[in-house]
Amino acid sequence: MTRDDPDFYASPESPPWNSWTRVQPVQFEGEERAVPRAVRLCCAASRVGDPVQIIEGKQTVPGVIVAVAHSILHVRRKAREGTCPRQ
Repeated sequence: MTRDDPDFYASPESPPWNSWTRVQPVQFEGEERAVPRAVRLCCAASRVGDPVQIIEGKQTVPGVIVAVAHSILHVRRKAREGTCPRQ
């Protein structure tokens, strides 16, 4: 099975998250400035509309990217459930 196969992303409950995380400046809606946080994406590169997982301590916060500016991810908490929009 390859990524081109429609069944590759068959689970609507869980996007195909990257196995790795990276530390990147993240600013949640309502925050005044970005804070370096561990980030897990569902795709190789981040774009507006993509789901994202932000790891804060032992907690994983789901979100959706609403803007990317100067390497800062602007994120809205609680992304919609579903598959990764880019396959």
